[in-house]
Amino acid sequence: MPVEGGDAGLAARRFKWAATLAAERRKDGPLSVLDVGCGEGAFLLAAREAGCRAAGIEINPRAAEAGRRRGLDVACGSMFDVGVPSGPWDLITFWDVLDQLEQPPEAIRLAARHLAPGGLLIVRGRNARIHAPIKLAVLRLRRLAPALPLPDPAVVHRWGLAPAGFRSLLRAAGLADIRLHADLPRRHWPGDPARLLHRASLGRLCAFSSVLASARKPAGRTAGVQFD
Repeated sequence: MPVEGGDAGLAARRFKWAATLAAERRKDGPLSVLDVGCGEGAFLLAAREAGCRAAGIEINPRAAEAGRRRGLDVACGSMFDVGVPSGPWDLITFWDVLDQLEQPPEAIRLAARHLAPGGLLIVRGRNARIHAPIKLAVLRLRRLAPALPLPDPAVVHRWGLAPAGFRSLLRAAGLADIRLHADLPRRHWPGDPARLLHRASLGRLCAFSSVLASARKPAGRTAGVQFD
């Protein structure tokens, strides 16, 4: 579930991390930030408090209205219907929404067109490599033992994207400097096995339940994939 409706602390940590990454290759000054699927706008509030120009797109009318009551610039509807607010944008984010959209490839291409040269796009979504096998196992066990109250911890949205799928979408949109990142936890736990595996593999193995990836709009550079 997106955090934008309630967890202001997590939204603030996400913004601080994203803004630091976005500022690596731009001159000093406030960022322009667009959040697709912004919910009630917690991420946008963090951006606004940092002095950024911030806008969002939200398909849920109640959430969009809640964001507007906070004084935020929120367009209500699908990005395919309402379009992308006028940019260019230094930072565009998709927090836990890309795998729920009608057309993820087109969503990434549309966002990429509105990025400033060298601008950063960040996507986070469920890791199908983790969730899909769990979902299948739970369904099979429920068929074998329907009377057992088996929990289902898997989250599978409209599209199942593994880390390679996220990379492919970003690359197909013409974006460069593609990176997979350690997911940002709700609470810091140094002993997290997925985080330890990510570090030990120099970022090449993603065992997190969600994929966190970033890419930049090329500014005279050749596209590639990096890990951190």
